[in-house]
Amino acid sequence: MNEFHKNGNCPFCKSEHVRRHGTTPKGSVRFRCLSCKKTWTLRDNYKKFPDSDILTSIYLQGLSYRQIRAIYQMSPMRLNQRIRDFLTGCPSWEDYLDSCVKDHNYKVITLYGAPLQTSHKGSEGKNLHIALTVDAMATVVVGYECASEESVVMWRKLLARLVDRKVKNPRFLYDTSNSFIEEAIKEVYPDSPTQDFSFRFVYDQKLQERAGSPSGAEDMMDNTIINILSPFDFFSDGYMSIFKDPRMKKVILGEREQVLQRLLTRLRRIGTTRLEGLISALQDRFKAFRFLKENPRPIINGWIAWYMVQTLEIGYSRLSLYMQKPVSTGFRNFSCGQIPEPMIIDNQDRLVRFVVEIATRRLQLPLF
Repeated sequence: MNEFHKNGNCPFCKSEHVRRHGTTPKGSVRFRCLSCKKTWTLRDNYKKFPDSDILTSIYLQGLSYRQIRAIYQMSPMRLNQRIRDFLTGCPSWEDYLDSCVKDHNYKVITLYGAPLQTSHKGSEGKNLHIALTVDAMATVVVGYECASEESVVMWRKLLARLVDRKVKNPRFLYDTSNSFIEEAIKEVYPDSPTQDFSFRFVYDQKLQERAGSPSGAEDMMDNTIINILSPFDFFSDGYMSIFKDPRMKKVILGEREQVLQRLLTRLRRIGTTRLEGLISALQDRFKAFRFLKENPRPIINGWIAWYMVQTLEIGYSRLSLYMQKPVSTGFRNFSCGQIPEPMIIDNQDRLVRFVVEIATRRLQLPLF
């Protein structure tokens, strides 16, 4: 007995506008939905199709069409069309991010351009270049632009949107040998401080040396606590406002050792965290995307959103860290444009993990 037997609705879109549509050569009754135009027959072993957001989410996660078809029986073309239609109807990631936060307060924004090459036979010749603006603290994509090749035009468009979104003179970290980025910054953000990527690498190396030394670690933690809790350092412009909360102050003052251990763990895993992890994951997933001869933007937009709202090992998403609030995030919420709901945290350990992660990422922020 399947869902249509129970309520007469379309098993695909759940519409009630269903009509009989003849019979199959074997005599089975065929039905047709007047809303989505799909047809089907009734079978005792009829398999219910998953919701489109679930189907799309597992595709963005990394399952191939062949793997998905082994679970949900549908043709590759129908599967592709259903996923693409769903992604096309999703909000822009930039618009969604703007709706999640009242004001964007950045200390450092990383600018990074990367080639995206698909290895899939059906998408030969559809290689792209993507430009990203990434919050250096939460590793959240603030904005993106894609084109067939990198140019100053794409970077100018991307930075101009930051201006429209009221992002005022952030510090930019980027490859200073990239003339496209250099020119775009001079035109759009002429007063913003800038540094080369090498500055971050040197900063990380010094941080690792200090964290590995007992005396250096103690001194570093003392200075960090002072900086994090100083109202003149971050509170004045809304940055690190999480530590205005007396509970959060109490947590960070009592968990110095956890902050240090978490820092050492993140420093050992730089290749899979921060910007490096984001770029690696994007390039690896892009190789397997199909049907990119069509507009690839909905797929890229969807993947970025999916990656930003996924729960990390600490129990919170990158978006939650960006908002500096323990919130529940998910791909379904994004696809519907629903703002993340605050989490009810009744477990002290969960709260500690969140606060420690924020403090650790603040430690890794290369200020200049």
